[in-house]
Amino acid sequence: MDLLSAVFLGCFVFGFVAVLGSLLLGGAHGIHLGAHHLGMDVGHGHLGALHGHGAAAGGHGGHMAPSGGDAAHDNAEGMFPLNPTTVLTFLTWFGGAGFILRNYYGVMAVASLIVAGLVGLVGAGAVFVFLLKVLLPNQTVMREADYDPVGSVGRVTVAIRDGGVGEVVYSRGGTRRGAGARSLDGRALEQGTEVVIAKYDRGLAYVQPWTEFVSPERRRTAAEGSD
Repeated sequence: MDLLSAVFLGCFVFGFVAVLGSLLLGGAHGIHLGAHHLGMDVGHGHLGALHGHGAAAGGHGGHMAPSGGDAAHDNAEGMFPLNPTTVLTFLTWFGGAGFILRNYYGVMAVASLIVAGLVGLVGAGAVFVFLLKVLLPNQTVMREADYDPVGSVGRVTVAIRDGGVGEVVYSRGGTRRGAGARSLDGRALEQGTEVVIAKYDRGLAYVQPWTEFVSPERRRTAAEGSD
């Protein structure tokens, strides 16, 4: 085996092992996007961001976070051809093709480099098209807003005593979640009360009754704040 054959073999082994290890370790991962979720989305149990001392509800100001499908589409469009997956694919195909051409067909060094390079580009291009057209558009994008409990609508499952701690259950990111809860103003809340999580700190949700959150006074305050 000459030096060029050893280089081809090394490229193939390195690329193949890296790709295999990536698959075994769950190398396909989501792209995280930070986004501020504003507005009113009662159907998904989320009412929007709460600002400082006031709660803003109903289509006033702000910008909507992209949906999972839109975010995945943006990720696909922003994907560069030169990325770890395509580089490893190129090395694997380049090394494999070069080694076969050099050792089994006796192709000259320069010709084997050229042909192997073309084969590597074809392989990397095919993988890139697959990622761009098939994998990324169907990917579920994880967004920070999907896991932030603030603004979520929930229900008190363990009564909150006056100045004490109870429990609230709410839905977020497509799953049902529970958390220790205090009343935002420290008063008691009965079991079954529908609430909005106004603040989340050190594992405790600070909640406000839903009926107060959507009161006309709150709406007027929110409207004045957005002017």
